Formats: sequence, structure tokens, C-alpha cells
Amino acid sequence: MAHNSSGSRKRVDSGVGSSERSIIPLPLISTESLSSIDSNATAPNLEGAGRTVGLLYDFLGAMLEDFLNRVAQRRGGGPEAIASCIRNLAIDYYQERVANFRERQNLNVRHRFTSLSRSLTKEEVKSLNKLCKKLFKLTRSPNLSIQLKALEEITNLALDYPLLRQILAHTSYERYLEPKIKGHDVLLATSKMHNAVKESKVHDFWYQWSLILKYGWDRPGPFGNNAHEIVRNFTHRASVLLWFVWFFVSS
Repeated sequence: MAHNSSGSRKRVDSGVGSSERSIIPLPLISTESLSSIDSNATAPNLEGAGRTVGLLYDFLGAMLEDFLNRVAQRRGGGPEAIASCIRNLAIDYYQERVANFRERQNLNVRHRFTSLSRSLTKEEVKSLNKLCKKLFKLTRSPNLSIQLKALEEITNLALDYPLLRQILAHTSYERYLEPKIKGHDVLLATSKMHNAVKESKVHDFWYQWSLILKYGWDRPGPFGNNAHEIVRNFTHRASVLLWFVWFFVSS
């Protein structure tokens, strides 16, 4: 009897059947998981078998882009070819002056053409506007090299030829003054082009009065406008400007 009671008491003390002592709390541990990248990814900065394929695609794409640019240049669709056509048309309207000794020594002299040799017809102005529009459209090209070259050509044309500077400063081209590619080189080139074109608007009034002195009061100028129309346009702009000044001052 004593043996059986001690055995049963041992089993009770062991607590095998107790549910409270059998539950052992485990701490929860959170770990950061890294997303795995497929080895077939073609990005050039990723490791894997696809990296070589990506580099091959980039190389072939650059070769194809360069080939298409050369084809467009040969067919007259590049910035340099269009700018050359514009210069060939504009050079016929100007009398080239013979540079004196001082100007030949100064390499920064840009204005080789001082006065128009004749007035422009409507067809000639239309042709120049068409070519300038094509050149402006290239400033929105997805190709960075074409975009930079087009901006450079527009800047040079605006600085070299006062006639082209007036055409390039037309309000229909203002939407092209915002660059499509937000890069440092593009922003700098766009700023140069904007300043070169904007300068013509500042000096446009004095240029119009010089046309009156050159072509007379009733003779048409290079754009077919006579002095009466020039004065009327200036009077309208001046009245609008004075109205805005009066409105802000009075308010």
C-alpha cells in the first residue's frame, strides 16, 4: 500500500497532465526580406546572365540611332542641313560688308551683314518660316544630340541675322522655348537660345524705325509692312502697356 501511494503521488507531482505548464511562450522575431532579382534582367547595373544581353541591346540601339541620324542628315532633315538652307536663303537678302583690319583681328565679330539688299516677298518669308519651324521641332527630339545641335543652330542664326531673329521671335514658336529633356546641357542651351531670341523683341522698336529711314514712309519693308503699319502696331502695343501700368498703379 505504501508503495502504491508514493508512486501515485510522484505522478501527480510531475505535472505531466497540467495544461498551464505545458505552454511555452516563444518570442516573435521579424526579419527584413530582400526581393530577389531574376538573373535574366537586362539592366546594365544588375548582375546576372541578362546583363550581357542588356549591354548588347544598348550597343545595337546606339548604332541604329547614329545610323538614322546620318541618313536624316544626308536627306536634309538634320539641324545642320536645315540651318544651312536657312543661311543660304538669308545670305541673299544681305549685303556682306568688307571687314576692316580691326574686325578681321577680332574673332568675336559675328554680325557680317548690316542691311538688307532688297525686301522679301511673301513666298520667301513663308519659306523661311517653314524652315524655322522644322528647326524648332528638332528641339523637341528625343535624341539628345539632335536637340542640342538644333538649339545651338537657332542661337547662332538669331545672333548672326537680325532678319531671322525677328522670325524666330514670333509668338508661334514660344512653346518650343521649354526643353523636353530636363538635363543640365539642355537647360543651358535653351537658356542661350531664349536670350538670343528675346533680345530681338527688346530692340524690335528701334529696328522698325530704322526700316522707315531705309525704305521711306510709304515703301514696303522686308516683311511687306509700310511705315504706317509699323507705327500703328507700335502705338497699339504702347497703349496696352500704358494701360497695364495705369491699372497696377491705381490699384
